[in-house]
Formats: sequence, structure tokens, C-alpha cells
Amino acid sequence: MVKFLVTTFPGCNFFLDKKNKCSYNGYEVIKLDYKPFETELAISNYYKSIGILEPYQIDLHAISDGFGINLTYSTKKTFAFESGRFRMINVDASLPEHLKREHYFHELCHILRHYGSQLFLASAFIQLQEYDAVRFTRYAAIPYHMINQFDLHDPFVIKRMAQAFCVSEQVVSDRLDGILRNSLERGYCYG
Repeated sequence: MVKFLVTTFPGCNFFLDKKNKCSYNGYEVIKLDYKPFETELAISNYYKSIGILEPYQIDLHAISDGFGINLTYSTKKTFAFESGRFRMINVDASLPEHLKREHYFHELCHILRHYGSQLFLASAFIQLQEYDAVRFTRYAAIPYHMINQFDLHDPFVIKRMAQAFCVSEQVVSDRLDGILRNSLERGYCYG
């Protein structure tokens, strides 16, 4: 369980007032206990099982190999392909490094969690899969077991985490905002 005192995360939807009290959507928050979702735990457990304990160790080839997925880079648009037991993710090599990583995790979600081709799905199911892939990307790019390696009181935590995990500041901001939001919704906050 991640425990931390809440301060400001630039770009997140909560703030610290002059009396050192944090509020989020009208709730006063002083201390936060976060329990991860099953998907977060599964990702963290998988990473730990293959020796990924630090952000610099997140190796897309090692993750792909563990799942029996061929990882390629080309000038083609990023995509995932699955046929029988053959699984492949192609990442657009022309993208900046942080976008390569984000696109990879998005496609990894489609292979691991979704079945079939989106060509034959209703738009509502496509939207649901895309929402799931965005959320999965946050969990896989910034695994639960690594969050406590960062000083969440640091006013530059988003920039530091973005650099360490090689993702955009928006992904970090969304990940940290999700932790706070989900903690409040689940009732794990107390003051």
C-alpha cells in the first residue's frame, strides 16, 4: 500500500491551501492510503518476476519476450497484430522515445486484454477498449511498486517521474491524479 501526504502535483485536479490542507473536489485530504487495482498488481508482479524493480529496467523487449510477443520498429504506424499463436507489436520508429513507449503499452493492452479485431466491433466497444488501453498504459508505464521511489512532495515530481519512466508529463500527471481520485472514491482517505 502506498502511503503519502498529499501536496500539489502540477496539472492534477487538487491543491494545497495556505493552511497546508489539501482539497480535492470539496474533500479535505491530509493522508492517503492507496490500494492498487488488480491490473496494477498483476503488472507489478509480472515486472518483479522478470527482475524489473527500477524505472530504468523497464525494457520493452524483455516484457514482449515474456509474453511471447514479437516487437518490431519500423516507419509504419504503431499497431498490434495477432493470428493464432503469433503476436506482434510494431512501434513507429519515427516517434520520440516517450511516445514509442506509450504506444507500445497501449498496444500491449490490446493483445493481453482484448480479443478480436476492432474492425468488427461496435463503436461503444471500441471506446471501452481504448479507455482500458489508456488506463493500462499508465499502470504499465509507471508500475505500482515503483511509485514509492519518488518524493511525491517534490514540486518537480511530475518532471522527474516523466524522465525516469520515459513517458510524457501528461501520463505521469494522469497516473498521480488517478491514484488520488481512486483513493477518495474507494474511501481510503482519512485526515
